[in-house]
Amino acid sequence: MSCLVLPLVSVGNIPQLSVDWLLNSQSNEWEYLEALDSKYLVEFVGPLDRPEDGSASLYKDNDMKYSSALEVFYNKKRGIYAIQQRTPLVSVNYLNNFIVEIILPFLSKYKISEISIWDSLSAMEDENGVIVHPHEIFSLGEFYFDDGVDLLSSLHLNDQEPMVNNWLQFTPTSFQDKISIDQPIFKILFQILNASQRPQALRSIKYCSCLANEGDNSLDSQQFLQWIISQKIVTNLPPITKFIRPISWQGVYGVADSRDKFINLYS
Repeated sequence: MSCLVLPLVSVGNIPQLSVDWLLNSQSNEWEYLEALDSKYLVEFVGPLDRPEDGSASLYKDNDMKYSSALEVFYNKKRGIYAIQQRTPLVSVNYLNNFIVEIILPFLSKYKISEISIWDSLSAMEDENGVIVHPHEIFSLGEFYFDDGVDLLSSLHLNDQEPMVNNWLQFTPTSFQDKISIDQPIFKILFQILNASQRPQALRSIKYCSCLANEGDNSLDSQQFLQWIISQKIVTNLPPITKFIRPISWQGVYGVADSRDKFINLYS
């Protein structure tokens, strides 16, 4: 069984930050695998990132000098692939192309059996009308393939709202119980279900999301990752004993939490 972690570029970049925590906190288990075609992403070239504490490089045993917009890392010990997407799509209109031309071939090439999609939604504004339990922070929806069913025939939209409520089965403690056709997750699911040649090994999709606001979301992303691990959403993912930032965060993310300094500020 092999799993792909696919972070979506979303509110506060929490999925990308969570992948950074994952890779750099367990860098001894992860290694760079390959760069994917980033033609649909904003162009990016940067220095090779590395754990802030000087532990094992993610780019060991290769002669790379620069990092790119879309890279894959592999944990051979646990059979987990993780994509790190460093820039957004040039336009949201390219999402379908991105899934069909880049992600689907990857799933087939590496015989991925499970996708874990990480996302974040605004806690301040429910743009798509999917938040039904705002007191919850996290959400998990699961989809399992059944080869004997016409998958697209299960698409039923609400007469009043453009919602899909019978593809993903959300847990009772999730802040949402359906998805909107305006969300990236809908387009991703649709393209996978509608693929002329669906990756044969693929058996399940797990959609993990959290509520957040824009800002320094280093702590939010750490908590998101801790929740994913505690719920065993990625089955073979072990607990992180010490969270280590990538060196690229210096001066940008992960400044010591100063919220306690504002306690009783107005009292």
